[in-house]
Amino acid sequence: MKSLVTIVCIIVACVLTAAPEAPAQQGIWGVGVFGDLYLPLFNFRDMYDSGTKFGASIHYNFDKHKMVEVEYHHARFNDGSLESATFRFSDGIDYVSPQAQADMTFNSATVNWLFSLSEDGFGKSAAPYLTFGTGLRNYSSEVSGLIFEGQIPSGAGAAPDATILLEPVSDTRTSFSASFGGGVLVPLGQKAAFDVRVRYNLVMGELRPFLIWGVEKTFPFNLIDVGVGLKFNLQ
Repeated sequence: MKSLVTIVCIIVACVLTAAPEAPAQQGIWGVGVFGDLYLPLFNFRDMYDSGTKFGASIHYNFDKHKMVEVEYHHARFNDGSLESATFRFSDGIDYVSPQAQADMTFNSATVNWLFSLSEDGFGKSAAPYLTFGTGLRNYSSEVSGLIFEGQIPSGAGAAPDATILLEPVSDTRTSFSASFGGGVLVPLGQKAAFDVRVRYNLVMGELRPFLIWGVEKTFPFNLIDVGVGLKFNLQ
């Protein structure tokens, strides 16, 4: 967590350094909060079905058509597919691991650029926009409670001993990510706006395979996030 705080501070410093000098009437600072639904795609979906994402952001309007935001979010994926996946034991029967648990978390810091497609830009009316982003995502996937499929049966045709388990495993790393998508920013008076967006995310992360349970290695992570948020201008 300390490393993520450091990353956020570095990104904010970079944005402040890159921001051009602008008269007060052009530059507008603000903050925001949001909640999203994460939808894994391709081989990532073999491990996790969906997740939730919550976070906060700081944004700056360079002009009426361009905005940059620094985003921090926490995401969680519960009840991974391994909790209900089966494996074939030496007796030829498929078994589930009743104690299996598979959960994953993200703690991420990203910089996003928003470009209004409306002639009036952001702020006067509902403005559709395109967005592109890049950043770092620290993830941790924890798997435990899987029955050791290689155990020796207690007798001919005997079922596996459900108390003999594989050692818990954890895939943890900080990886680069990129995203692109679009949305609509709807003004709510002078100081606030409602933000709806959809993004495709590519994270250069890796999760080990669980071939006995039919799960291939996951690389990279492909996700779509669909979310809503509120932005508040401070000027």
